[in-house]
Amino acid sequence: VFLHIGTRLNVTGDYLYINRNGDATDLQIYMHENAVIDTGDYLELAATILSPAGGDLKFGRYLQFQGLIHSAGKIELDDRAELTYSNSQQSAIAALSICQAGGGGPDHFVVGHDGSGAYCQAEPVTVTATDNAGNVMTDYTGSIILDSSSSRGTWALTTGAGSFADATADDGLATYTFATSDQGAATFALTYTNGTPALDIDVWESGNTSLRDDDTEGDLVYSSKGFTFTASAVADPPPSPINDPLGNQIAGNSFTAHLNALTGSTPGSSCGVVTSYNGTKTLSFWVEYVNPSTGTVVPTVNGVSAGTSEAMAVTQTVTFNNGRAVLSVKYKDVGMIILHAKDNAISGTSNQFVVTPADFSLVSITDSAGTANPGATTATGTGFVAAGENFSVVVQVLDAEGSLTPNYGQETPAEGVEITAASLLVPAAGRNGSANDGAIANGASFTATTSAGEFSSNVLSWDETGIIRLQASVADDDYLGAGEISGNLSGPVGRFTPASYVLTTGAVTAACNGFTYMGQPALRLSWQLEAQGTAGNRLYNYDAGLLGAGAVATVALQAENNNDGVELASRIPGLTASWINGGFSAGPADTSFSRAVSPDGPFDSLLIGVRVSDTLDSVALSGTDMNSATSTDCSSIGNCTAKALGTATMVRFGRIAVNNAFGPETEPLDVTLKSQFWNGTEFVTHALDNCSSYVNSSATLGNYQGGLPALTVIAPVSVTTLNSGVSLPGQALILSAPGSGNDGSVDVTLTVDTWLRYPWTGGGAVNPTGTAGFGHFRGHDRVIYWREVLN
Repeated sequence: VFLHIGTRLNVTGDYLYINRNGDATDLQIYMHENAVIDTGDYLELAATILSPAGGDLKFGRYLQFQGLIHSAGKIELDDRAELTYSNSQQSAIAALSICQAGGGGPDHFVVGHDGSGAYCQAEPVTVTATDNAGNVMTDYTGSIILDSSSSRGTWALTTGAGSFADATADDGLATYTFATSDQGAATFALTYTNGTPALDIDVWESGNTSLRDDDTEGDLVYSSKGFTFTASAVADPPPSPINDPLGNQIAGNSFTAHLNALTGSTPGSSCGVVTSYNGTKTLSFWVEYVNPSTGTVVPTVNGVSAGTSEAMAVTQTVTFNNGRAVLSVKYKDVGMIILHAKDNAISGTSNQFVVTPADFSLVSITDSAGTANPGATTATGTGFVAAGENFSVVVQVLDAEGSLTPNYGQETPAEGVEITAASLLVPAAGRNGSANDGAIANGASFTATTSAGEFSSNVLSWDETGIIRLQASVADDDYLGAGEISGNLSGPVGRFTPASYVLTTGAVTAACNGFTYMGQPALRLSWQLEAQGTAGNRLYNYDAGLLGAGAVATVALQAENNNDGVELASRIPGLTASWINGGFSAGPADTSFSRAVSPDGPFDSLLIGVRVSDTLDSVALSGTDMNSATSTDCSSIGNCTAKALGTATMVRFGRIAVNNAFGPETEPLDVTLKSQFWNGTEFVTHALDNCSSYVNSSATLGNYQGGLPALTVIAPVSVTTLNSGVSLPGQALILSAPGSGNDGSVDVTLTVDTWLRYPWTGGGAVNPTGTAGFGHFRGHDRVIYWREVLN
């Protein structure tokens, strides 16, 4: 149960039992800004309570509580409260993901300015609401207090659509309520005409002094004159405020910074460019490392390395024209920095700006044994690793000139490296991973190597088959607020192969009562093969249509009877299926076991299996348990080549016989039938056959002898089946009576299925024929003895 408290929850009454025997995670209570929970006495409660700053919890006497209270507000417990620990509650809570108490409010504010101000110039100050991970809270609409911390200064709103008020001029205070369109950030201008030079700008949420800025911006230091770093030259007089900060840069690339000398004659006067500041001046430059707070690489200004502090500042000459100079700056590392400049009388600082990596270069891609990625480009190229198998990558974070950036990964919080499959090369129309999103398992698992700016991981994997291109980038998609930075694409990586072939389903179903006649197209095979990754996932890119027939394994059947080592698969028609979306399916579909000209068998322990031949990658079929070429136990020896499709079945050479019959001409005559199979020595009645059928229309009469008139087969008029291989009494073929005095014989031929015919006359297989005799018949040339049995 999820319970959100907007303003207040009063649990009135005493002796209440709420979820007291359940897990604390079964009842999750989320308190919004300034919400209150107030309970009575004797409450037994198991719950997870998440409360932001300003949220108060007040419990009555005799509280018995199990669970979690995560609060930035006030908690009051009355007499005899019991907070009980239990292993089960601890385990349940440990599995619960808690991002931040309070249901979505900010964790802190971030103040931004350039670190130096002029009494004659309004100073831009930005305020951003962020969560505890440093992400901008774009939906924040709360109210804040702005404070110069010196009781001096007047604020103005520069960018923002919310409600702003500076109630008293030059008292250093103002209020602002964010609008939805602000997306969590607003910019203000602070006019500070005189007072304490160093200001620590404070910001906190109205009514909630514990929610305030994180003080990472440093002091804002004022003077009557100074240098201002801008992205472009300023006009004279300059705008107030000057809002032209140095933008984010790329490591190793030179960029232009304008250095402007500004002054006001006295505190409170308007600013102007010191146009008399001309010619060659000797200035000191140094860098301030903000994030990371230290570094081993320094920026260059006009080709000269800057110092690492004011005490270590490096001097050089700079040419000014009417109080303005153009600088060429290059920083061959990454991070957030501030530039400082100073001569004997004037000093100034730039705004904080971020220098990002130029590239994430994948310098090594190997398998777990250290073998280099072959970089295959076709579906039949050299294999690299199996889908889902670990491989290793080394990434170097570089500047634009190809040098390592040693400060990458030293930030607070540290930035990381993440790798993705940015594009799928082969198959072009396939899936880029099982979720088709280019994900690399453990893609952000990189750790620093001994070379600063270099990172490696050996637990990466991609869970499909094919060839991809990799790309490394900032792990959290945002380098110090400067946005996503991605490297160049790698060359081809792969081929990624199947890890195994698995028979996921398999069955053999006989046509009738556990047996199938040879040649009968009713031997039903139903099975499914899958190409799988190491995690057992189906590899949908393993598709003959996508990769080409030569890039997938061949599949064939094997068959043998009673492990006799005689291959019989040649008597089962070849497969017409192919690899589609990682599967090779057959059926359920009926096939047949071919019938030889001469009787053979019976094959009463016929085992049919499937064999996979992967000549490209030598990947094996899992769980093989038969080898039709041997009569030994392949499982014990270890030379199995196929996987059986279920259990053994029976296949038999069969035929239908029409028995001869004789009877009086005055009565209809029953002509009985029987099915037979070859038992290896002779044909015998097939007692398992309860399926072969017949009907009167399938029988024909011919070769009339004696004085018989034309007769008809009057029964059975509906389809009738044999029972235990014979026609039951009353269910035989019944011929009409020829009538008194009409003696003779007639041949009865039954049209049967091709697999039940036999070369009765020594030629090819034909339908069975029997002779029906009526009256006092002299005999038949091919019959030695007749006996009449009357019903």
